[in-house]
Amino acid sequence: MPFCRFTTNLPLQKISPAFATEFAHQVASLLNKPVGSVTVAVHPDTQMVRGGTTEPTAMTEIWTILQFNDENAASYVQIVSNFINNKLGIQQDRVGVIFHELKPEQIGRKVRSN
Repeated sequence: MPFCRFTTNLPLQKISPAFATEFAHQVASLLNKPVGSVTVAVHPDTQMVRGGTTEPTAMTEIWTILQFNDENAASYVQIVSNFINNKLGIQQDRVGVIFHELKPEQIGRKVRSN
């Protein structure tokens, strides 16, 4: 059930149509979740400034249930920023990653009926 929002000042035409799917697979692998449970929203063409410049930059937010801690956050940031650098050419020091820890009761899920 991880939810991801990727926001960047890159124009849409510089982002592959496959990027969202590839990012969903990356997040699924990172969090050890099935890719079918991952939702990714890509927001290009956003006015953004990082470090006082408008050079290509990005912010990624990831919401999931009881996954993040001090021990894994740094490695998750490294993996996400490496992925974004490899796919879009945005320098790693211009990628911000925000983790949102959720409780199970904060997520609505499809309810199965018998």
